[in-house]
Amino acid sequence: SEARNRINAMALIHSQLYESRNLSEVNMKRFIERLLTHLFQCYPVQDTKVTPVVHVVDYPLPLSIAVPVGLITNELLANAFKHAFVNREEGNIAVILGVSEKGVVSLRVSDDGVGLPDGFDLNTINTLGLRMVKIMVEDQLQGSIVITRNEGTTFKIAFEMANGERK
Repeated sequence: SEARNRINAMALIHSQLYESRNLSEVNMKRFIERLLTHLFQCYPVQDTKVTPVVHVVDYPLPLSIAVPVGLITNELLANAFKHAFVNREEGNIAVILGVSEKGVVSLRVSDDGVGLPDGFDLNTINTLGLRMVKIMVEDQLQGSIVITRNEGTTFKIAFEMANGERK
C-alpha cells in the first residue's frame, strides 16, 4: 500500500508534466491538491473530519526538484493520515510551499494531531518513509529539516535553488 502510494505520487508528477506546455516543470499547486485528494481516498480516517489547508505558490518547479518535493510531501502527509488523528473527531493538515525571491524553497507539512512519540529522533528512525525524507532533503536537495512537536507535528524543510535548479 505504501509503495503503491509512492508510485502514485511519481505518476501524479509525470501526469502534471504531460498536461503542461513545458515538459521540464511541474505546477506544484495542482500536484499537491491532487495528491491530497488521492490520500483522502487511500487513508480514510475513521470518524474523523480532517480539514486540509493548502497554501502553495503557483510556481512551477523543475523536474529535478519537483520529484523529491512530491515524494517528501507524500510521505509526510501519508504519515499524518495514518497516525495523527487516532481517536480524534476532527483535525487539520496543512501544506505550505513557497519560493523566495532568492530561490529558497520552503515546504511545511503539519498536522494538529497526537504528535510524534516521545524519544522520536529523525536520525535514528527505522521507517523507510521517514528515512527517505531525510535522505532526499539532506542529500538530494542539500537542505535542512526542522521538526516541531507542539500541538501536533510540523516538518519544515528548506533548500536553495539556483537558476531554476538546485544547488
